[in-house]
Amino acid sequence: MRVIVVGGGAVGIVLCRLLSKEEKISSIACCDIKEIKQSINKVKFFKVNTSDKKELEKFLKKKHGDYVINTATSWLNITLMEACLAHGLNYMDLSSMWNPSKSKKAKSPYKVEQLDYHDKFKKKKIFGLINAGVAPGIDNLLARQCADELDEVDTIKIRLIDHSGSEEMYFSWSKQVLLDELASKPLIYQDGEFKQADAFSGLEEFEFPEPFGKKPVNLICQEELGTIPLYIKVKNVDEKDYDDQMPKQKFLYAYGFLSKEKIKVGGCKISPLDFTCKILPEVSKAEELKKYGRAQFAMLVQAEGKKGEQKIMVRNWAVFPTQEEIDNMQMGANFMTYPTAISTKLFVMVLDKITEKGVFPPEALEKQVREEIINELAKCCAFKKEIINL
Repeated sequence: MRVIVVGGGAVGIVLCRLLSKEEKISSIACCDIKEIKQSINKVKFFKVNTSDKKELEKFLKKKHGDYVINTATSWLNITLMEACLAHGLNYMDLSSMWNPSKSKKAKSPYKVEQLDYHDKFKKKKIFGLINAGVAPGIDNLLARQCADELDEVDTIKIRLIDHSGSEEMYFSWSKQVLLDELASKPLIYQDGEFKQADAFSGLEEFEFPEPFGKKPVNLICQEELGTIPLYIKVKNVDEKDYDDQMPKQKFLYAYGFLSKEKIKVGGCKISPLDFTCKILPEVSKAEELKKYGRAQFAMLVQAEGKKGEQKIMVRNWAVFPTQEEIDNMQMGANFMTYPTAISTKLFVMVLDKITEKGVFPPEALEKQVREEIINELAKCCAFKKEIINL
């Protein structure tokens, strides 16, 4: 397989390192707006302004690979998808822009913009696998795996653990994206309808398996909710997160520091969100990560419903390595970028086995492909499946 990785940032560069170790991968072309001076086996780096459609298409025309993987930013999704259409290349990304929907006929308040290209990709006989990272991505896949164990699915719950293990304000990925997400109204699927809730609402104590135990979780605004109800027949879906940074995040939200509305300060106008992004700490560099050794990411996905006449719960629990364990791998990654990169790698490794055409998320993948990913996932993290009679 020959792949093109768009973006040589925190996730992209780790993905390149992971893919370079796979015999199945023959070459990797990594393009970024900045020049990358690194030496990785099988990887060639190219300086490309990927937001410039003409420059991007000129690069893709040279056929550096058959699969284009967007690890850079969801802002590039449409530009890359149109370029892939023009050159007949299969596409994959990690997230959606997830902007409010402008259509009055829309079922959901938010839009998964990549799905607009389903028919075009299908007509071109290529595919676009979207939102295929860790969350969204692996949790979508686990939701489908849980649901498939049931004849009737009443509820799907996604519960995430973001444990920094630090009292300091800490960012493991883009400040701008995270703070914008925190300020957005979470999407829920209730009684067969999409609805919006308030930020930081839905607070509950949730019992996670060990080593975490009972933790406070609240609703978050993520793309999983935009696709799962479209591909899985279910009545209720919600997604909540435990983050030990939550008290600080709630303070910023409550006092308006995450507002996008510009205010006048002296002789200029600035949004509180831009100001907050400017003054808060940057994403920690590799050499600074040792003090966050206990930091860890985990997810639990459970579905409740019926199997025959029996009410049951199916749970999948994935705990990724701690920061200390990741440091020992010498990947230059943190407790969030490594799970994202390793999950992305698992999806990349099955791209050549996807026969469906069009644009779709992980929960729409063929059963055999899904099971191969799950089998490999269990080798990368602590993974457990439970079936519980209710």
